[in-house]
Amino acid sequence: GKAVVATENAVYDSSSTIIGSIIPSETDIIAKYVEKLNQVNSWGIVLNRKKIKLIEEAIERFKNGSMLIVVDDEDRENEGDFIISAEKVSPDDINFMMKYGRGLICTSITPSKAKKLKLSPMVQENTEHQRTNFTVSVDAKEGISTGISAKDRWRTVQVLLDENSMPQDLVNPRPITAALKD
Repeated sequence: GKAVVATENAVYDSSSTIIGSIIPSETDIIAKYVEKLNQVNSWGIVLNRKKIKLIEEAIERFKNGSMLIVVDDEDRENEGDFIISAEKVSPDDINFMMKYGRGLICTSITPSKAKKLKLSPMVQENTEHQRTNFTVSVDAKEGISTGISAKDRWRTVQVLLDENSMPQDLVNPRPITAALKD
């Protein structure tokens, strides 16, 4: 595999080609983190403003549709994830994640949306070490071919996003897996 290097502004492969931008995941979680960073700690020291500025910039990039990489704490999975706003993702973005990320493509979904779409948990008893709350995998019922292409996966994300979607608009099990947001 190619070496990947992340700087404050971009992610580069071993040939110094930019392959992505950096962004933290879900905006609400990040906003809470920024709020904590803005607070004065117990010793009365204001936390690093440069980090706060970087996080705020990442939030703006995320809102504007930039794909970023979130790196887990080394005590968790110690890996990086490509993330992008589901509302702004394109088939090309999904293709990029499939080609370079080579992992699961999933989207977050609220418990109420999962209930509306009748997306049950993937398993009855979750024994995975991180306890990721995946639902059964799904595909859009219409507008796709095999379900495995980037365009087909993009179409499925669009169905999951659509407030008017109903359970009959999806089929399962298929390549897109949703993770329930807490």
